[in-house]
Formats: sequence, C-alpha cells, structure tokens
Amino acid sequence: MRNDLALLVPLGLIGFALIWLGYAWTLPSEGMIGDRFGYDPGSRFLPVAAGVVLAAALLGDVVRRWPARPVSGLAGPVQTGPVLAHVAILILYLIAFRPLGFVLSTALVLFGLIALNQRHMGQPFRLWPFLGAVAAVVAGSVAVFSALRWVIRTCFALARTHGLPILREPAVQTGLATLIVVGTLGLMVWICRRWRHLPHVAAVQVAIGTTFAIYLMFRQLFLIQLPPGILNW
Repeated sequence: MRNDLALLVPLGLIGFALIWLGYAWTLPSEGMIGDRFGYDPGSRFLPVAAGVVLAAALLGDVVRRWPARPVSGLAGPVQTGPVLAHVAILILYLIAFRPLGFVLSTALVLFGLIALNQRHMGQPFRLWPFLGAVAAVVAGSVAVFSALRWVIRTCFALARTHGLPILREPAVQTGLATLIVVGTLGLMVWICRRWRHLPHVAAVQVAIGTTFAIYLMFRQLFLIQLPPGILNW
C-alpha cells in the first residue's frame, strides 16, 4: 500500500504538470520588437520550459520508484500534506504570475517553498515573523528591481548622449546590472546581519537572490519578455 502511495504522488503531479503545460501553451507569445538578432524566444518560453522540466523530473521519479521494493525499506508513511502544500503554492504562482509579475510572484513563491520546507524540517512556525518576512521579500524585491532598472536606463542614456553604443549591448548591461544587484543584495545582508538569528531571514535572502539571478539571465541577457506586473517602471 505504501509503495502504491509513493507512486500515486508523482503520477498525480505529472497530471498537474501536463495541465500546466496546456495552460502555458495557450499564453500569448510576444517577442521583443527591437530584437535584431533573434535572441528572444517569446514570453511563452519560460512557463513552458518550467512545465517540461517539472514533468521530466517527475517522470524520472516514477521510473526510479517503479520496481517493487520491500515495505520494510520505507522509513515511514508517505506524508501527503507537504506535497499538497507544494502543489497549492505552484497553483498560486500560476494565478499570480501575470498580475503580480515575474519578480514579485517568483520571489514570494520561492520564499513560500523554502519556509514550507523549513517547517517540515522542524522549524517552528509563527505568524507575525512569517508576515514580516513576506513584507521583507516584497520590499527587497522592489528595491533590487528599482536599482536594476536605474542601471539599464542609465546605460541607454549614456549610450545616446555620449555616443557609446557598447552600452546598448545586452551582455554589457547584464554585467553592470549584475554588479549592482550583487552590491544591493550584499548591502541588504549587511543591514540584516543583526537579525540573522530570526526565522526566515535566510529564506528571504535566498528567494530574492535566486529570483534576480533568473531575471538577469533570461530578461537581460537573453531578452526574454517576462510579465512586469505591478513593477512596470
């Protein structure tokens, strides 16, 4: 029975991944108007790629679990609560992806997944510290995004006023933006050093850092259109 449940969970998630892929394939695929070199595969690429990776990983898990294994080899009963919570967070991500935008929705979802796994590993959950961490994720993401946009606009302004076309190149802008993002995140870590013993501080930093690492790679370097949501400056 336990082996059946161990297979049922990834099989159910494969169904969810297929639904995700079906929905993602219906999204409009908009390319960048100024894309002279064909770098931009369209706004549909990222959600479709996420669905493919999810389905492939789950299929590999099913293949790994398929051979019959003795029940005594299992450490305990399959816990479906954390799995369902992960699925719920991914569904919320799908719903919030366009209204909130890539940056905020991704940062909040990553933080939620990290916090969920921290609780599963035994860290106590307290409501007010959790809500404060959510506010910190939003404020930190807005601050880093604003610094990033300032760098990009400054590059275009300098390229136009001083005749420096190299500042229009995506690789150059990505390099400069990376330095500013790393510096901003480092400043945030330094400011929060006195609160590092509080719950969720590391989760906030990891969620924001991972979000902007993905953003810099896909949006700035490969020029993939990502929904700006409410961060439209």
